[in-house]
Amino acid sequence: MRYYKRTKEETADFERKFISSDTEAAIAKKTLESGGFFALSVKAPWAWLIVNGFKDVENRKWKTKFRGRLIIQAAGNLERRDYADAYTFAASIDSKIADALPPFADCQKLERLALGSVEVSDVFERPVAGVITSPWHTEGFYGMKLVKPRIYNPAPTVRGQLGIFQLPEELNPIFQALENPPKKGKSKR
Repeated sequence: MRYYKRTKEETADFERKFISSDTEAAIAKKTLESGGFFALSVKAPWAWLIVNGFKDVENRKWKTKFRGRLIIQAAGNLERRDYADAYTFAASIDSKIADALPPFADCQKLERLALGSVEVSDVFERPVAGVITSPWHTEGFYGMKLVKPRIYNPAPTVRGQLGIFQLPEELNPIFQALENPPKKGKSKR
């Protein structure tokens, strides 16, 4: 499958649209309603923690007006230092969370996969010392509040990008099927 690679100018224009104003946030909502899908690349251990419902805030230096379903893609090039940081941070919150984290080698196998999705329900301002909204919210960063995690099985391969990015249209049917699986129950005969 071929992927369209955006130029730096196209990426900057897209990020301006979804970060800068209420009018542009309405454009983002309209795009979502039309069936488009958006994603965010996150290092593999953090991505796993998000889609498995442990991590409820994603920290970024930038603020976004994006709200809605967001696909979480495990970024490539995981290093042991990144894994150790995630493990140590998770252990500082709850040792059971750190123990649930897959081993480093298994996290490497998750790279470049769309592990699942979450809903971005809010964005917290940069917290000041002593006023933290979640144990996952890091002081000095904006925090995207993540709710309703969903794990994809199987997890499709997706090429990551910086910031929140729109997936190529040809991937829409795959993600529509993952986001709207057939309901379990009695089958019609």
